[in-house]
Order: sequence, then structure tokens, then C-alpha cells
Amino acid sequence: PLVVWPDARLVRERRERLLEPGEGAAELRFDVPADATERGPGELRIVPGAALFGDVAAYGGAQPLAGWALALQGQSIPEEVLQRSRALLRAGDPDESRDLYGNPLQIAQAVSTTWRDATVDPLALRRGLRSVSRILGSPESTSPDPNRTLLYANVLAALAPAQRAASERPAVEHVLEDLFAQLRTRAGDGAARVSEQPTVSANAAFALALAGDPGRARELMRRAERGVVRLEDQAFLEPAAQAGELLARIGPTAHMAAAWAALGEPARGLPYLRDLVALSPAVERWPTEA
Repeated sequence: PLVVWPDARLVRERRERLLEPGEGAAELRFDVPADATERGPGELRIVPGAALFGDVAAYGGAQPLAGWALALQGQSIPEEVLQRSRALLRAGDPDESRDLYGNPLQIAQAVSTTWRDATVDPLALRRGLRSVSRILGSPESTSPDPNRTLLYANVLAALAPAQRAASERPAVEHVLEDLFAQLRTRAGDGAARVSEQPTVSANAAFALALAGDPGRARELMRRAERGVVRLEDQAFLEPAAQAGELLARIGPTAHMAAAWAALGEPARGLPYLRDLVALSPAVERWPTEA
């Protein structure tokens, strides 16, 4: 049978609610006029926080970055991701003396990706760690260097999953711990010298929180807060040179949310998470790193 509906204005109402840690339930109420006519079913979607922005194994592809993110969450890593990281570390080459060349951040991510991979020999992990140390070199000066500080912080964060499981690789543990300690010092000292750059502070705070240095991480978060913009229950951080650019604020805002989570205070990161959720429909392609 055909149903003829009278002319009416179509109204759709959408509500989003982020539950805070420890909050067991949320209540959503919708006021429906008495003369309204239902034109279709309602929908309720419940999404865990880690899946708010999609599956990292899908949008990260086979990059070591995807393996690092999964290792950080303690999740299993797909074989294709492991294969890419093994190749980057030249895991099949028995000559440990051959150095690796390339991006030290990707090499560090590959180390964390394959740290628990039983098919990867300890010599491949040592080669990777030694190559990261060689490529980074020694600090050339004590003057403020934001770019160098960001590199140290990012590599430090990249090695965090491996460092958490360092004891599982006793043949490589001391090499990892030595490099990790150096990077923690360089990232912390470098961020302390860089003033009035809240995005650098947020990035370094996230890395130091993962690295087990909450004191310095909290101080850097205090500095980063100086650049935060708050709108009702949302907050975001953006580079001063790119104020107003939606894409530019995703990374720094993500660092703020992730840093508070790493410091054991995820509720303080919710305003930043709310902003990122609100940005999702407005930005077509997010940076994979964010």
C-alpha cells in the first residue's frame, strides 16, 4: 500500500556525548513535538575512545607509525605492518655492523613495532638503535632549537612501547635504555630552552609523559596552556603562525589530549578531545601522525 505524507519540515537532531572516565552512563533527552511524524528510525552509536577517529591499522597502512600506535595501545600488529618494519630494519641481514640510513623516527617506530616479534633477531634491533643514535648525533649547541627538540621528543615517544617491554629483550635492553635516557634528557632540556612556543611544549610533554618523567611533562603542560583557546567545554592549541587554520591545530590539540592521558588524568584531556571530535566533519583528510 502507498502512504501519502502531508507536507512537513524535515528535522534531524543529533547529539554527541563523551563520557568521562568513571562515568558509567549518559542520559540523552530529545523533545519531540506532539504533532511530529516519524519519518525513519533513530540510531544510537556507542564508540570506544580509541576508535573515535577510525582504525589505525586501516588509515596508517603498513607504515611503522601504525605499528607504533598499535604497540602503544598493547594491540596485536598485522603481519603486513610487521613485514614493513622488518624490511626497514633489514631483519634478514646477519651482519650487525651494517648501518641503517634514513629517517631516525621511522627506524625508532620500526624498533617498537618489532620489539615483541619473535622472528626478529636481537642484532636487528641493536642495529636499528645504534643507527638512530648515529643519525641523531650529539647536540651541537645549547641554544634553543625547536626543530631539534621536536625530533628528540618524537623519537623518544617512538621508542616508548619498546622501553615498556625492555626486559623482554635482555640482549638489547642496555642499548635501548642508554639511548632512551639520552633522548629523555635532550627532549626535556631542549623544551625548557624553547620559550613561548606552546606547541613545542605540548609535543615534548607528551613524549616525556610516555617516557616516565611526569614532573617535567607537567611543567611543559603548564607552559603549553598559555597558548590554549577555550570555547565552552572545548579547547584547542594551534601554532601562532597558522592561527585559524583547522588542519594546523589537529596535531597540537591531539598532543594536549594524549599528554594528559599519559599523565593519568584523561579527564583533563576531554576538552581537547571534544574539539577534535567536532573537527572531524570539517577536515576531510587528517595528518596520519595526528
